[in-house]
Amino acid sequence: MKVRRKTTNKIGNLHNGDSDITSLYVSNVPVGIKKGELWKLFKAFGKVVDVNIPNKKNSEGSFFCFIKYTGIEDSLSFEQSLTSLNIKNNLLRVNLSKYPRKPPPPPPIPFRSGHPPTATIPKYAGIHDHRCYASALLGKNPAPHQGI
Repeated sequence: MKVRRKTTNKIGNLHNGDSDITSLYVSNVPVGIKKGELWKLFKAFGKVVDVNIPNKKNSEGSFFCFIKYTGIEDSLSFEQSLTSLNIKNNLLRVNLSKYPRKPPPPPPIPFRSGHPPTATIPKYAGIHDHRCYASALLGKNPAPHQGI
């Protein structure tokens, strides 16, 4: 028996704002379709880098998916070339994604060694005179310090 391992994506993060990625929204996806079946169908039209099938229905009550391609020169003509795709007797409706994912925020910049952060936290946030809460509330003065 051959062990299949999950491979990493060779082009890096798909959501880094890279303009080379074209995302398609595909609706009228048949119930129970597998990711591999969609990958096989769509790889005939270009280099597929991701297939995402959310486990929910759109506002029309049909299942949908997202297909991500790389290396597409003209996305509008590419979208039009995919208008007559059928799978399991369902005519797929293919559109460019309306809202592509936003890129993740950049990682925080680490402090250089030897340089403290600009904001400092005071040692005591208020007056600290060694009184208990009840003494401070009643306005009692602190007991004089007696050395041993």
